[in-house]
Amino acid sequence: MAIVSQLLHTWGQDGYLQWLSNLRDSYELRRNIMCAALAKRFVALPADKYASAVPGCEGVALYPRGTDPATIKPDQAPVASFVPPAGGMRVPLSLLASLSFVVVETRLQS
Repeated sequence: MAIVSQLLHTWGQDGYLQWLSNLRDSYELRRNIMCAALAKRFVALPADKYASAVPGCEGVALYPRGTDPATIKPDQAPVASFVPPAGGMRVPLSLLASLSFVVVETRLQS
């Protein structure tokens, strides 16, 4: 608590609020980079339109690259789905298992 108290005393309220704003912006940038990387690596489509009959699929449905959206049926399971977070930088992926084993590797280069 002593460290927090000293920081608040040194920064003041405006300094603390500026730090929070910078932290939020940093997390938002990282989140956007991750969502863009997923959209580049997969065919990213709105789950409510393309995977409406797939249990547990919500937000953005990720299909293998090269998938033609016109051929997707509402019960066709994507590789994964995620809901872009409103805050924070973590993007939790829901891997949707099927009878075949799927390995997903995503590399994010800074």
